Amino acid sequence: MLKHFSVITLMLMVAANIAMTCDDDIPLHPVYLVNKSGDDIYYIHDSEPFTVREALYKLPNYGIVLHVLHDGEVDESLHTADVSRPGNVLYLMIFNKETWQSHSRAELAEKEYCDTLIRITYQELVAKDYRIEYTGNNVIQNETDKK
Repeated sequence: MLKHFSVITLMLMVAANIAMTCDDDIPLHPVYLVNKSGDDIYYIHDSEPFTVREALYKLPNYGIVLHVLHDGEVDESLHTADVSRPGNVLYLMIFNKETWQSHSRAELAEKEYCDTLIRITYQELVAKDYRIEYTGNNVIQNETDKK
């Protein structure tokens, strides 16, 4: 019985290793978020859709991190790992500095308000050379709907 258990355990370990090796074939590339808004921005990103309420109340309990990007800066901490499979999407929720500083989290969550929500696929990121430029004039958008 112990021998069968050891064989099954070994088979499971090999299968897990193969699955992890397949993920290594996914192309990883930094995604460049460029802030050209003229002011600081605060943003949250994920590979799953989320509401303002979910984002603000899950900070940082579920690994959702609020990032600050100053005007003229480029953030390279985003990557394509979560969106490189067909059908996967990168979501960015952006708050302008004035919005973030003049409203409480509770108020933003209650009103489900953010300044910009960007939904972009891996294919769109490749077409844009992995660059997302935020000008401050962006509105809530779905990159695929703009075509």
